[in-house]
Amino acid sequence: MSSRKSGPYSDNTSMDDDPLTDDDSKKNEDRIRQLERENREYESTVQDYLRQIITLQNSLKKSHGQECAELIKENLEEDVEHCTTDYNQVMATFAENKRDADKREAKQAETIKQLLSKIGLKDREIEKLRKLIPYEGYCQPNGAFLQQNM
Repeated sequence: MSSRKSGPYSDNTSMDDDPLTDDDSKKNEDRIRQLERENREYESTVQDYLRQIITLQNSLKKSHGQECAELIKENLEEDVEHCTTDYNQVMATFAENKRDADKREAKQAETIKQLLSKIGLKDREIEKLRKLIPYEGYCQPNGAFLQQNM
């Protein structure tokens, strides 16, 4: 037990025996218990808020992730659409160029055929003319040039 040496209760009586001190002490203990209870409630509330914050953060991350995924998907779909359009344009141009090249090739083949036909005609004409030229003349059937004897 604690005792006082000076003050209004200096008769060395215990502070616990003092009715004012006992009331004050009881009030203080009740106040301490109440503050401890309030503190526990406050800590519990803080923990609840922290759980809610974490839940909201996770939810936000998920929704943000979904938003990002949707945005990425939209961008990819646009890119695919542009690539498809570009590919179709390239293929259309290629097909057009191939048709033009095929037409040119067909014209060239026809021109070559016509030229070969003309060459064949000229060769036949030359053969006819060679038959008319005597062998003692200037050329022989093998195309060799002969000089005339003078």
